[in-house]
Amino acid sequence: MKKSDDGAMPDDGTTDKAKEFEGCSDLEIALATCWKRCLNVDGLLFSASFLDLGGTPALAKSLAMDIEQATGQTLDPETVLQLENFGALSTIISAPEIPLRDLIVTFQEGSQKTALICVHGITYYREISTISSPDTPVYGLLAKEHQALVSTVGEGQDQEVDLDRLIETYYTMIRNLQPKGPYQLIGHSFGGVIAFEIAKRLRNEGEAVDKLFLIDALLKDPFYPYMVQKIVKLFRLIRQGNWGDLGRIMRRVGSKFMRFGRHWQYRVSPSKLSPSSPALAERVTGKYRQVMHGYIPAKGVYDSPVILIRAHKTRTLSANRDDYGWQPLIGPPVEFIDLPGTHLTCVVQPNINNLERYFAKNTSV
Repeated sequence: MKKSDDGAMPDDGTTDKAKEFEGCSDLEIALATCWKRCLNVDGLLFSASFLDLGGTPALAKSLAMDIEQATGQTLDPETVLQLENFGALSTIISAPEIPLRDLIVTFQEGSQKTALICVHGITYYREISTISSPDTPVYGLLAKEHQALVSTVGEGQDQEVDLDRLIETYYTMIRNLQPKGPYQLIGHSFGGVIAFEIAKRLRNEGEAVDKLFLIDALLKDPFYPYMVQKIVKLFRLIRQGNWGDLGRIMRRVGSKFMRFGRHWQYRVSPSKLSPSSPALAERVTGKYRQVMHGYIPAKGVYDSPVILIRAHKTRTLSANRDDYGWQPLIGPPVEFIDLPGTHLTCVVQPNINNLERYFAKNTSV
């Protein structure tokens, strides 16, 4: 959602949750979640002052504590009381001189069921809580290393992604948030790799991991062997006159070429990008894809349930295996949930409905 010139969110009276945080950064979503929960407001009421929304000294103290838990930043309750709008809060916390901190967002509070911990992201997971049981706590975790990567790449500079460091950071965040199991982890794309490595580590330490959800996490598929295999198949289909399958394979090959071309573009054409630019998101995603392409899982088979959530377009156009390469690493049979949409739209409304039905049938979520 776009902000006005004074930095405040517009108050247009709508309550469209799908568009509520459109255009917001992960930090702004973290702050907005705290703001809404503390003041018990629903909808886009971010342009009103803290006091106008019913803020009191006690609520100011509570909001300051929530913000510290979510962002690691301390805020004087007196400052909270004087906030003219949500934009003023965002400006204070996101000031350039403020050091980056790990973000932990409580999307939904609950106490009766095992928490669902969303690894390596906030923006993408915000609708997960809307389809989970009200008794399930749902958290979104985002490491400061990701925020630093976005900033560095946005400035047109290069920065390597340290997978081992990210795994250690998220492992520590999860242990601090929930010292003992059972755990439920969910990771999208590159976050799925991180969640998988953390789940393995937790199991090796004797902790229970009830479920591990991997959202469209496609393991490496070597580019050149893949292309040779598909080109041979293309010629075979042409000889057979099988035009339906020919079109499907050509779309998959074209998708693969486009992804490979974007990786090359990220390496050779750096330029400054605005924080809200889709090109910046694509460039950061490209950095993570490079790491996933070189990812080699440690030896050993993971022994707990894994649910692979597959986006329709990824499954039909990009994936070379139905299990995305995960089954050899996992003891129990991988369970599949297929969702409409693309890699980025499969877990937003209305595409999320199949996952909602799964949650409704499984009491743990």
